[in-house]
Amino acid sequence: MKSRIRIQLSLESSNLSFSSLFACGGDKWTVEVGSNCVTLLSAEEYDIPGSEELERWSKFDREISDKIHKTVGHFRNAFYFSFGLSIQWGYDAYYGDTHEEDTLGMFPSIHQSGMNTEFSLQSSKVAKLIFNDVANTDASPVKAMLGYWRRGNELADLGFHSEAFLNYFKTLECLEELNKKNSIQQSLLDRFAPFISEGGRPKRIPAEIIKRHIGEGPSDPSVVRHIEKGAKILATANFPVSISDELFMFILDMIHARNHYNVGHKLLREAPFDRYIGIGQHSDEFEIVIPELANIENISKLLILNYLFPDKYTYNTRIRKWRLKNEQ
Repeated sequence: MKSRIRIQLSLESSNLSFSSLFACGGDKWTVEVGSNCVTLLSAEEYDIPGSEELERWSKFDREISDKIHKTVGHFRNAFYFSFGLSIQWGYDAYYGDTHEEDTLGMFPSIHQSGMNTEFSLQSSKVAKLIFNDVANTDASPVKAMLGYWRRGNELADLGFHSEAFLNYFKTLECLEELNKKNSIQQSLLDRFAPFISEGGRPKRIPAEIIKRHIGEGPSDPSVVRHIEKGAKILATANFPVSISDELFMFILDMIHARNHYNVGHKLLREAPFDRYIGIGQHSDEFEIVIPELANIENISKLLILNYLFPDKYTYNTRIRKWRLKNEQ
């Protein structure tokens, strides 16, 4: 008996209705998105053993179940990254006479009944292009980044701001670990932390614009380390040496927030900003970092997109919309 795999997921209600293609682990899928559900249908037909072939059936069933879980996971990450729509954690899958279901239910607070999102024609067009691009990448580092990004967004919606920040920041660290474009890294480092002769010996010193920006902040050596980290992230994400000072400062602020405020960890000392004694998920001290949280959501998304598709997408901060870079 031959059969395709069909997977159904419940979505937050919206005005979306379109078809697309999706790839995961070498398998191809057709995607049908409706107003409150999505159906994934495998392109391949699978030869399903008969129930009397118990050993062969058990092995096949485990393999198909694993394939379904991986496919649902990658789809959920890519779709949420592209559209920001909540997806129910449970699913229904069908192949041959088998119905497999995962009834984990809905993640509290994020997935609420009665929610509805209306996409403009332009925003849905760009979101579909982003989905087609990221959903069909098979690069393991990108899949990891999409997973961190989704968790960051969901945690932020639940109010767990410091944990959200850590997940967004992990996408930046994934780019840093890839450590690409070394010549651009070096040029960015030379631009923002040039060598200055001190006592007859060359020493990297943060550029004047950075010194003015951080004020009475951390010492020069720690700032230079942060600049080096930012240069690795931005170079790997295909940003040029001519990157704006403003964007570089955003990256530097995020790195500073992660390191200086020890985000996401309890401290055994009383901080001047924190009436609850220690940074927690809802701590007063994290109010200092919340502006960076708003920036890191969109900047981390831009970094991922620019790593995959250099100069294709950009974010308009004035109208808070994603658009194609070559569009006026």
